[in-house]
Amino acid sequence: MKLTRQTRLIIGLTVLSIPTVEYGGTFVLRVLTGRLAGVNLVGLQATFFRAGHGHAGVLLLLSLIAQILVDQTKLTEGLRWFVRIGAPVATLLVSGGFFFSVMNPTGEPSGLIALIYIGALVMALVMVTLAIGLFRSMRDA
Repeated sequence: MKLTRQTRLIIGLTVLSIPTVEYGGTFVLRVLTGRLAGVNLVGLQATFFRAGHGHAGVLLLLSLIAQILVDQTKLTEGLRWFVRIGAPVATLLVSGGFFFSVMNPTGEPSGLIALIYIGALVMALVMVTLAIGLFRSMRDA
């Protein structure tokens, strides 16, 4: 399986984001175990921070899998770019929505919770597009 230059570029950029997920995990762990002085979570903050970190890791892996598969599809170049860019962007939207929506003194979700829903919609569209492209490529196999 040969990857295009474009796909290798997006995979490289996506892999570079893995240390941010790792750092986020250590941050959440330090906060939840009380090892980060001066940071006290209120309301849904702890739950949303855990969810944000978990979704970031899982969706990042899904994004990398999509990158590997996109070159095997029968999609236009525009739709391939939608999959290449949409998957990591959706990951950022979902995990960012979990973190940023509770970054207020009350710890209750703000309007930024919409980022979670937007990211989920984008990821769903990316996955359906990828699946259609893979199904279309089966006709020629």
